[in-house]
Amino acid sequence: MRRSALKATTPLKRKTPLKKFRSSRRVSVLRDPKYKAWLRENCECLICVKLGVSISGFCGRTEAAHVLKTNGMRSKGPDSGCIPLGQGHHRELHNRGMKDFCEKYMISLEFWAALYYERYRTEANNAEIDRSFGELQSLELNSLESRIP
Repeated sequence: MRRSALKATTPLKRKTPLKKFRSSRRVSVLRDPKYKAWLRENCECLICVKLGVSISGFCGRTEAAHVLKTNGMRSKGPDSGCIPLGQGHHRELHNRGMKDFCEKYMISLEFWAALYYERYRTEANNAEIDRSFGELQSLELNSLESRIP
């Protein structure tokens, strides 16, 4: 059987098109770095507090542990689903798995994540109100001072 040579003007055709890759990382969940920083700076490890361990930093420094996984496999959930855990308890959470960790400490991670996020939002809102109130007071004082002869 004799084969014909390809003409130089005929491009090769693919049966399946090439996949197009995204040029940038797609973020489909809410990220709130201020909330995670607030957890690390203002909260103690949830498990240590629940167990009554009064030694600060007993299981290492506090980290923001993602406990809500609503964005598919191998991806973190939203930052609003974080709780404060010390390094030791955070590693234990990942080593044991969520279900076993919850059973061991008799705790609902979803409940505590919602509670901490609500507390953060309330404190952030109060700080914003205090800042606005302070600005109003300074404006009033400036206007009063300008009226004094």
